[in-house]
Amino acid sequence: MKNPIISAIKKTLRISEKNNKKLPKDYFMCMVPSKIYELMDNVMQEKVWADLEAETGPIENRQAVPFHTFMYDVMIMKFGLQSIAIKNLIQLTNGLNLEQKTNPFAHTLSNMIGMAVPPYRLDEI
Repeated sequence: MKNPIISAIKKTLRISEKNNKKLPKDYFMCMVPSKIYELMDNVMQEKVWADLEAETGPIENRQAVPFHTFMYDVMIMKFGLQSIAIKNLIQLTNGLNLEQKTNPFAHTLSNMIGMAVPPYRLDEI
């Protein structure tokens, strides 16, 4: 399954290169660690509730949704516009990459959204 977060970031960068436009400076900023953890905490809680609701039906109708797909959808719903959601995802990944040097938990979060190497498999999240 393709990671929609990576696909959206690649598409944004490709469009800016194709149009010979520079991305605004806020695309290159790093999200503050406290905001990263708050955002990831909220998304994880929503994922737990969504998984619990999905378990109420028959086993045949249950489908596992990978965390990175769920997070992409939540970000779009939270920010309303896809461009704003992608900008925040880019800032989130920039912040996680910066934090990975000092905080092992940031590496775990990067794995969960499929940005670290190697990414977690579906059954490890």
